Amino acid sequence: MTRQCTKCDRFQSIIDEQKSKIQLLETRLKDLLRAYKLVLKEKDNLRNLNASITADVDSTQQKRISDLEENVIHMSSICGKFELEREHDKQQIEQLENECESLKKQLDNLKTTPEVQTEEQILPKVSRLVRQFRNKSSQTDIINTNNTVIKPSKLIDQGIQTDFSPIENQTELQSQSKTKHEMAIVAPLCYSESNLDEESVMPSESASVANNSGVSLFYANELARKELELTEARLRIRECECSIREIQWKYTNDKYRLQSRIADLELLNNNFMASKSDKPTQPMSTVNVAYIRNVLTKLLETKDKEQKQIMINALLTALKSIG
Repeated sequence: MTRQCTKCDRFQSIIDEQKSKIQLLETRLKDLLRAYKLVLKEKDNLRNLNASITADVDSTQQKRISDLEENVIHMSSICGKFELEREHDKQQIEQLENECESLKKQLDNLKTTPEVQTEEQILPKVSRLVRQFRNKSSQTDIINTNNTVIKPSKLIDQGIQTDFSPIENQTELQSQSKTKHEMAIVAPLCYSESNLDEESVMPSESASVANNSGVSLFYANELARKELELTEARLRIRECECSIREIQWKYTNDKYRLQSRIADLELLNNNFMASKSDKPTQPMSTVNVAYIRNVLTKLLETKDKEQKQIMINALLTALKSIG
């Protein structure tokens, strides 16, 4: 009996020791389950938060992308409009240049031909004026030699037009003849307007000269106006080119920003998909808690050491998988 009591005491001590271990395991299991629940709760919270943030980011990025696409379309339309205006301005400049060239040719022709005509018309007039002035000088010399007075009526009958009144003495005739001899050198340049109107310049000739000068002035004014229009068109083309360059720069800048933003979104999407793929195929919630309880119950009921050791190893493995 004493041996049996000793064995019973030894077994009882072993059982008590195992019970204490089981209690420790139960407390640890409870702590682990509590921690696991907290982890699952935090995981759900993070998942919900990530879903909301992802939805907000996606909506914001989609809105931004749509705005950028609209801006790109608008800028493309503006670029097309400026291209059309540029082509129109180029055509207008070519037309103005052609008109300017034609006007320059006409002006050159007018500069060459009227000069020849005026010289051909002026030379006979000058020679005629010189002959008439010589006739007047000869008549004056005749008057001085004869010492007689010639009336204006006789001079008119001889074809000589004068502006002086009858002379009453010889001194006046001598002074006038001296003056005429002195003025003979500059007569073609300083003859009076009345003599020109009566003797040299005909109305048709003066009208033709005035007409030629008027035509030349008209073409000169027209050429100046065309050159001014050409300058304005060139300035407008330069402004259009500057605007097109600015719009192209803005378009390139926005396009680069859009591409960089799309690349960032693709990177975020890839990271999100990778985080989804890295999740365990069998979550921790699939751990059979009832299995652990059954193992603990059997561990308390069994008395075989080998079975107890196997059960303890199974419990430790299950707890490690949970941890």
